[in-house]
Amino acid sequence: MPSPSLQLGACPLALHFAKAHDRFVHSIDLMGENARRELLRSVPGDNSDPWPADAPLQQVVLESIRPESSPIAFGVGLSGHGHWSLACEVLTGDTPGFQLDFACKASSPPGSLSSCYRLIQQDQESKTPGSQSLHRVSVSESCCRISTALEVAKLQPHGCLIVEAQRGQLEYHPETATLWIRPSEPLDRAGTYRWCYSIRWEAS
Repeated sequence: MPSPSLQLGACPLALHFAKAHDRFVHSIDLMGENARRELLRSVPGDNSDPWPADAPLQQVVLESIRPESSPIAFGVGLSGHGHWSLACEVLTGDTPGFQLDFACKASSPPGSLSSCYRLIQQDQESKTPGSQSLHRVSVSESCCRISTALEVAKLQPHGCLIVEAQRGQLEYHPETATLWIRPSEPLDRAGTYRWCYSIRWEAS
């Protein structure tokens, strides 16, 4: 039986959820007529880590809240002393994408809380028409701009993926090509912590 998978669309982006072992991972993909190119992929951790790098979502569902509107993805999961939740909405307009709102209710002070993504580099051994080359990453305290040169079917080949934290802090680690979004407040107590961010595409 194939692993469960779900998808939200904000053309030309897609947010794809897929089950990997006991939890869902998700990716941000750039879509073309006949091609898909993965740009970001979440780093899920495993069940040996009570405070994994990314939210350990064991259940994800899509629900339509309003008629004729895009569905919203809701996710929940447990690990160690934490209960995680996600609400993800589609963003429209000139810079389409997704708004992700994470929360963790911790019954003890958390060791770590975050969302973590790996930037997917071009496969140097298989340069196909869907190849991606990341040529610049610029980061501020709350925003990361990933400029890309892309050949994906008939899409506009150049653009910028923008990850912006509305609630939380953003870090980029170039040595591991990983992007982290964490709660702003100190993790020094039991309680509920939130971090929210958007991932959008800006064509150039």
